[in-house]
Amino acid sequence: MSHKHQELVGSRIPHGAASSLFPVEDLPCDIYQHRDAKRILESTPSDAVLGLRKTGLASAYFLHNHALTVVDTVSLPDHAKADILDRTGVDVHDYELLAIGNTDRNYENRTLGEYATR
Repeated sequence: MSHKHQELVGSRIPHGAASSLFPVEDLPCDIYQHRDAKRILESTPSDAVLGLRKTGLASAYFLHNHALTVVDTVSLPDHAKADILDRTGVDVHDYELLAIGNTDRNYENRTLGEYATR
């Protein structure tokens, strides 16, 4: 993905405020990664996407190396939504998606799936 994906995330919360979301793979909700996440982000209005903001060197390193991940906020557990609301004052219900990871990495040609349709 190009740097234009920074514009696909409307609002951001501090990385530390979303600690209840990690590890993302353990969340009992709809999670999309890599190319699937890219496609979903591109088709969703930016004001419906909540992202994570780097708050220091460690969080910058973590988010840069984390695979682009999109979480459907409707299926996000209530305890995670409440935790984010308590820590930030941001109501996750106001957003369709939560974007985690490096939103400016280029993911072109990362899977063989694109060749299967040719």
